[in-house]
Amino acid sequence: MVRRLVWFFTIVGILIFAGITAMLFTEASHVRVPAIAALVTFAAIVLALIKIVGLDTVVALIIGNTAYLVLVPFIFRYSRVLWLHLDWLIDPEEQR
Repeated sequence: MVRRLVWFFTIVGILIFAGITAMLFTEASHVRVPAIAALVTFAAIVLALIKIVGLDTVVALIIGNTAYLVLVPFIFRYSRVLWLHLDWLIDPEEQR
């Protein structure tokens, strides 16, 4: 049962990252920024599990993937909000 769950989470994670990788090559920056935020967040989770907790790489990837699946909606929602604020800060529109 545990092996099936591990395989399930692994395949779901691979599918998510395949979609994110495809988003990185689009020209629309509002799609690219959440993809970059997602990859950075996943890398931070896995590296923290390896360095701070001292887990094996495979175990850290499995736990990081599971934790990342929980965080996906929040990452994509708030990275777009962050992108809008940074865009308005860099290029403010004229007040009418």
